[in-house]
Amino acid sequence: MTASSAAAVPGTVNKADTTRSSPSSAGRVLIVDDASFNRKVLAAMLSQCSFFSTTAASCAEAIKILESEHLDAVISDLRMHGMSGMELLLEVRRLFPLPGIFSGHVS
Repeated sequence: MTASSAAAVPGTVNKADTTRSSPSSAGRVLIVDDASFNRKVLAAMLSQCSFFSTTAASCAEAIKILESEHLDAVISDLRMHGMSGMELLLEVRRLFPLPGIFSGHVS
């Protein structure tokens, strides 16, 4: 997802613009998925519910964002290239006191 495509969805940012804030936001959520379409759709859905979202295309990118931003929750795909969503879940629980929602499909 590029900075311009993230800006097209109100209430969302990507790695290039994670300092934006939304005072009327219901909460700040990190969306982690290696599929850009999934990130964009989920960000748009959360925006409709007044959530402010930041997106990451990988678990490594998500951890960097979590280290530098105050966020309220993480929503992540389980099946991704490199580090899996389950590994991310373990890191999030170890490093940050955040609730996480993880989804995937059974193969």
